[in-house]
Amino acid sequence: MPPVQPTIYAVVFHLFGVKTLAAARCIIVLKWLAVTLCAYNLAVCARRYRLKDPWKLILIFALFVFNQFEWFFQHLTDIWLITLLFSLALRCIAELAEGPPRAWHLFFAFFLPITNPALSLAFFVAIVARFGKKREIWILFLALLLPVVGWGVRNKVVLGRAYPIKSNLWFEFYLSNACAPLGHLRTSVIVGHHPFGGDRYTARQIASDGEVKFLDHYRDVSFRLIRDEPGTVLRRIGQRLFYIFVFHHQSHNIVPARTLLGEDDLRVLIKAGLAHQFFPDSPHYWLAVDEPLSEVEKSFDALELREPEKAWESFLQTRTELKQNRREPGYILWGLAYGLLPTLGILVGFLRFGLRSPDFTSAVVLYLVYLTPYILVSYASWYSLMALPVQAWLVWRAFFTNGLTSEA
Repeated sequence: MPPVQPTIYAVVFHLFGVKTLAAARCIIVLKWLAVTLCAYNLAVCARRYRLKDPWKLILIFALFVFNQFEWFFQHLTDIWLITLLFSLALRCIAELAEGPPRAWHLFFAFFLPITNPALSLAFFVAIVARFGKKREIWILFLALLLPVVGWGVRNKVVLGRAYPIKSNLWFEFYLSNACAPLGHLRTSVIVGHHPFGGDRYTARQIASDGEVKFLDHYRDVSFRLIRDEPGTVLRRIGQRLFYIFVFHHQSHNIVPARTLLGEDDLRVLIKAGLAHQFFPDSPHYWLAVDEPLSEVEKSFDALELREPEKAWESFLQTRTELKQNRREPGYILWGLAYGLLPTLGILVGFLRFGLRSPDFTSAVVLYLVYLTPYILVSYASWYSLMALPVQAWLVWRAFFTNGLTSEA
């Protein structure tokens, strides 16, 4: 993971303690502050471009955020931070249209790569596409490059490899293309295959082999997958395209099982990667909920369980419950709102404005280039949530504003 978010949380935990109420309150304040600043930055952008009714933009953004309240305010992910950076990227582009880079633009460009490499790539492309002919803009690229080189040197010293920012690209490729039936990192895939699970096979691998050897292994596995099963990789890319641009499929897909199993059976199921238990004496979670039912049945048949019927019924009950949740009107409506609605915003916006409105074109470039690495490599639903400021901008400009914008 890029170093900025872990550093922020490390500072909070150092000051207020780990798992303390004070630390929790501090992080919640940071998240609310970030969301508020996002709304402010969007309003600033609307004013810079002299667009009317910015309150509609703020309302769209607020609806998008608060429907995902759990992801923004209850998880220790970096959604709140990257969302803030997206709004700052939009604001930076708007202000660069008025003059040369300011001090905060340079600081932002330096800060961006060590927070989210995909967004830094998108910001770079958007700046080149719009301002590439301006010589004074190129100092921003130096600011973008410095942390990449610096962190690469740090990784060379610490790990023995000069990874630019993130080192786990090929491991994530493996997870999304070899382990995820739907092509993206749902909770069951992360819990079942990511080293953070503690007793997962990957955790044992990285503990015995070390980080560099572990990453080299999954790079080689990924290359073999591309070579031997290109159809599978292309199908996973197609699935990710659908979940990004048509239907936003939530990543969270595990719920506590309603039926408690015997300790011996549960231990066998966990070892087989079919179930997970976060704490002793807590309910277990089924992990194979997205796998084809016939494949799961074969896995069950290969295990020696004391009560196989009870375990199978518990699994089917959980799988049915999750499928029913996905058929609820609210789930479908918001899935389309986060997926299809921004896509329609792009299409309708280009029909209305073409390439004549620089703010809209820059937002489209920022959005599409940011998502491209996730489409090709690995995707989780929260990666789209990080782009909510741009999604809100695209929807607002396409459906709720009139007129074009021009360069200052």
